[in-house]
Order: sequence, then structure tokens, then C-alpha cells
Amino acid sequence: RLFQQISADTKDLDDIPHYWPQAQALELPLIQYTAREVRSGLLFLAYAQRRTAAASEVFAARVQRHLDRYGISLRDLIWQTDNGGEFIGRDNSGPRRDGFPAALGDSEHVRIPPAAHTYQSDVETVHRLVEDEFFDLETFTSRGDFLAKATTYQLYFNLVRLNSHKEYLSPWQIIERLAPRSPLELCLLPPVFLDYYINDDGGYDLPFHP
Repeated sequence: RLFQQISADTKDLDDIPHYWPQAQALELPLIQYTAREVRSGLLFLAYAQRRTAAASEVFAARVQRHLDRYGISLRDLIWQTDNGGEFIGRDNSGPRRDGFPAALGDSEHVRIPPAAHTYQSDVETVHRLVEDEFFDLETFTSRGDFLAKATTYQLYFNLVRLNSHKEYLSPWQIIERLAPRSPLELCLLPPVFLDYYINDDGGYDLPFHP
């Protein structure tokens, strides 16, 4: 069902020939955090310099707050990830456990079997597309320019781009068809640099309206 499952993963950006020299010169991010709603294909992106549990926690919390704000039932939502350390969680003093799983709140977290990469085909497909359609084509002038263009690409993907594997409909068209009263704002959460939200203690400060 719509908003029953999100597949999340990370993508290394330092092996993309067109992008890598720009990343070095402008201190652009090296990791993309990706979440895709499986039924519609709705895409959420964010970026960081490193793959960490803290960044995954910020990313998940941000998406969850966004979905909750626009009426999505988090209790009915499953987040699926691989077994990377950034998604397993991290132990602090005592019995407390935080990280990505804790950031999901009422939603469920499931991990795919080891090496079962086909389980993540929805998000892996996005990683190929975003490399071909964005990182291999765009030239950036600054970190701000990067974020503006990443935002534009995500808007294009969610509102305009037709998906041949989903009856040649965009994510927003699928959402409109399956849940006609859904607000357009569901598609408009912009990408951010996750590092800006991580404090010196390894936790995060996330405003209610990111």
C-alpha cells in the first residue's frame, strides 16, 4: 500500500569521474542518503561528508517528521535497509540505544538478509538514475549551488519524471491516484547537508520545521 514501505540506503559519490574533481575543489558532499517510498517511488535525498549513524539518524528523523506533518500514519510504515553500520544503531552508556532505529519512532525497521541486494532494487535504481541524470551532467559553483540543483532534481523526479516501471506516471501522479486528498507538500521536502544538524556530542538538533 501507499506509504507502507520506504527503502533507504547510502551512495558513495567519490567514484563518479565528472563529480569527484568538483567535490574536491568545492568541498561538496561525498555521501548521498536516499529514501524511496516503494509504492509511488517518492524520493527523499540528503547529503553528508561521511557515512555515519548520526547522519542516518538525522535523515530518518527529518523524513519521519515531514511525513507525520502531512498526515502519514507512521505506525503503518516500514523502513527497509541493508545491514550497514549506519542503519543498525549505536549503543551509548547504559541500556539506551539510539541511532537510525530509534529515529523511526512508531515505524518498524527491517533489515534485508546479508548480500540480498535485490531486496533494495527500488533505491538502487534511483542511485543509478541520479548518477546518470544528475552527477554525470551537472557542474557546480559552490555548496549552495549544489544544494539548489539537488533540490531541483528531486522536485523533477517527484513531480515530473515519468517512471516506465510504474505505468509511466510520476510519484506525485501515483499519490494523487491512490490518495486523492494528499497534499502536494508531501513531495517538497528539500535535500539538506546532514552534517549541519549534528552537534559535537554526536547527537543532532533538528528543528520542527527543517
